[in-house]
Amino acid sequence: MSRESWDAFKYYPLTKQSASMQDKKWLNVSIRVIKAFVYVFLFCSVLCTGLIAKFVVLFAVSQLKDEATVQFCNYDSAGKNENLQARISKKAKIVWTWYIIFMFLIPECFTIFRAIWYFLFKKKVKLPGRRSIAVSLVLEILHPVGVALLIFYELPKLNSVDAAVIFSCICVIPSLLNLLAQNRKNTSNMFLLILIINFLALIAQGTGVILLCFIHNPQDFQGWVLFIALVLSSCRWWCNYVPCSSYYGSLNFLAKSKTDNWHVFRGYTVEVIKMSSSRTNVNVLIAFSDKSVPLNSFLMQAFCAFFIYKAAKFAYQTGMHKFGFALPLTLITPGTVIIILMFCIARENDPCALHGLIPDYLFLNAPKFNSITEFLLNWRIWCWLSLWLSQVWITRQVWLGEHAKLAPVERIFHNPSYDAFFVDQFLGLNKRKHDDSHTVKKEDEEEEDEEKEEDSISEFE
Repeated sequence: MSRESWDAFKYYPLTKQSASMQDKKWLNVSIRVIKAFVYVFLFCSVLCTGLIAKFVVLFAVSQLKDEATVQFCNYDSAGKNENLQARISKKAKIVWTWYIIFMFLIPECFTIFRAIWYFLFKKKVKLPGRRSIAVSLVLEILHPVGVALLIFYELPKLNSVDAAVIFSCICVIPSLLNLLAQNRKNTSNMFLLILIINFLALIAQGTGVILLCFIHNPQDFQGWVLFIALVLSSCRWWCNYVPCSSYYGSLNFLAKSKTDNWHVFRGYTVEVIKMSSSRTNVNVLIAFSDKSVPLNSFLMQAFCAFFIYKAAKFAYQTGMHKFGFALPLTLITPGTVIIILMFCIARENDPCALHGLIPDYLFLNAPKFNSITEFLLNWRIWCWLSLWLSQVWITRQVWLGEHAKLAPVERIFHNPSYDAFFVDQFLGLNKRKHDDSHTVKKEDEEEEDEEKEEDSISEFE
């Protein structure tokens, strides 16, 4: 039986490959070079944007201090070495206050828009019970209350170095839940080691908070406000540190609340702003300031915070998170402290040392110490080191995520957003600690089954 011409089997010989396709040595080398460049670029960009974002927040908060004077650099004048003092005006403090509020609101607006999008175009979820809603609302409202107290009331009274280290104290609640959430039935050596380290991390957080709040005067009202502000500020990440099942019944209730309220619309309605007038006799009084300085600081901080959040998603989705994100993220806090110390020492020796980089009439709340040796031998150094190490341990999940390649943001972070003030702490504490991917997969399978049923019905019709 003869085959038709269109049905006949034809043999197509393989085309001869070019020399570039036969030898892939340079192609592999080029890929490695590009990958190394992306690693270095990701590391430098995350570290630099994190340092800038945190430094700008501390710089803006320093302008809210009452009766604060800085050594003025009269750079264009003939009397450059004249000892002049400058104080920011009340009007400028109000401007800085509003820009700080705008820094906080930008990521919250993204969260609200995302919640509206899910409510309008995604699958509707069952409304949780009243107790779950009440628990979720209370815990979510406590965080902005603590942030407002910390940013607008406490940090302006502290020097910038203490303020930078204070951010590491917002891991109190996560460290407590991290200790309580462990399975007590496991008695292996590794479990006991992790239990001991978790306990030491909780002690470091609690000791650091107590020392920094009450070291000067236990009866001081400011110390109690700082203590309350730090505890309330750490309430935001409770969801990520409560497992789906726990040894304690209260944690099981919190776990049920967090799963019920995953798509609950959350609003931040509490802001505390403290402004008071003061009079200080200074040689030079700055009655007004350049309006572009607060605006440029706000734009710079907003861009850097948003960039580091996007860089974090890119790092986990491409598997470059260990060197490209986790390592620079852990270096942001000590790097900020070192930069502040360098700037303060340079400004103390020469008021015009930072001319052109920072306005001559604005500066940080510089710490007071007689020599660098006295500063390094102070007990605060060891307290800061223990706080930073405890933060690194509590946020150790940032080093994990090998199965997050090309994953959506919901499977990488517990809350698909970021924080403008605690940018590095937030991303570390917000990285998913407990694997709830089975819940997401189950929801995806249900949606696929519904789509198949709809398609079959439409075909039958």
